[in-house]
Amino acid sequence: MKTKLPDLSLNPSDALEVDPKKKCGDIQGPFTIDGSKKEDSSLFEFTPKYGADNYLLSHSPKDKTKIFGVIGITRANSFISDPADPSGGRERAKVQAALYRALYDAPEKTALLISEESLLKSDNNNKDLLVFTKNPNLDDEESSSIILDCSSCTHKGLSPRVTELDNGSKTLRLPALINLRLHVIGSTQEHNISYNLKTRQIQELKKAINENECAVKSGVDLKKLEKLMESFLDKVSVCEP
Repeated sequence: MKTKLPDLSLNPSDALEVDPKKKCGDIQGPFTIDGSKKEDSSLFEFTPKYGADNYLLSHSPKDKTKIFGVIGITRANSFISDPADPSGGRERAKVQAALYRALYDAPEKTALLISEESLLKSDNNNKDLLVFTKNPNLDDEESSSIILDCSSCTHKGLSPRVTELDNGSKTLRLPALINLRLHVIGSTQEHNISYNLKTRQIQELKKAINENECAVKSGVDLKKLEKLMESFLDKVSVCEP
């Protein structure tokens, strides 16, 4: 509590060491993911099954995938119960439990919880950025989405007990992830922040735009500048190819 940092010297005896390959996410073409639509989870390379389905980290069809190297799930803020799910309860808790469990299975991936009040979009100016906006299809107020990054995790563990959110199949147990990094992110336009999948960092959007404007005014060749920046990021990125 004093340092506000995890104590990495003391770990449970059954914890497993984590040395994830810090792979970059990769965006293929423009996309929009509606957080209120469960089926939009298929645009992520991986999505966990939960609720009425037995827990499983599912690989999305390659021809539908738009974001590679990412575990994603929509309806992260839903309070609706699935009548087909024998465990009952709010979907919100099951969505979050399933994503944390999936990150235990694949800690090298970036994990995204997209709230139903949000849209996740590609950025027109930077192929590595994720942009978050309010969902115009709903009248609700803006709700934040969550990004989970385990690239700095040191240990992981799995509860010996099945969670009460399990559907009776005994497939859903909750994990412990030591040194997990969590970002809570709202509207990119309102809060001036986006997420860079390549560097796995929060990025100020307007700052990047202003730098481009300055480059144009000073006569800098933006294409050459972009290639230099990509080369630089390849060398300093936390990700491996």
